Amino acid sequence: MTKFRKGDVVSIECVVQYQYSETELSILQPNGYSAILIDTDKVTLVRNDIQVGDLIKNSSVPGEPEGRVLAIQGDYAWLETSCGDYSTWKITRCERVETSQSQVAA
Repeated sequence: MTKFRKGDVVSIECVVQYQYSETELSILQPNGYSAILIDTDKVTLVRNDIQVGDLIKNSSVPGEPEGRVLAIQGDYAWLETSCGDYSTWKITRCERVETSQSQVAA
């Protein structure tokens, strides 16, 4: 018996190159050779690309303070929270917090 059959709906993990418009993304094909455009309503986010310096929140713990990423190792981010504490969070449970440029520079 095969794992997939005609008509199955699947999610493919790809890398976003840039947002082409409000409703379309430019992504690298899974093989990485060229870019394609895809409607954003057809895309499911697997995880954010969390980087050092990003302000993130732990979406799995309501009320947890936001934190600034200081380092990343594997699937974990080490950060300083807005309370001044240090913590380690699993990246797959985090999401970026959108901020203005003035807040990012602070």
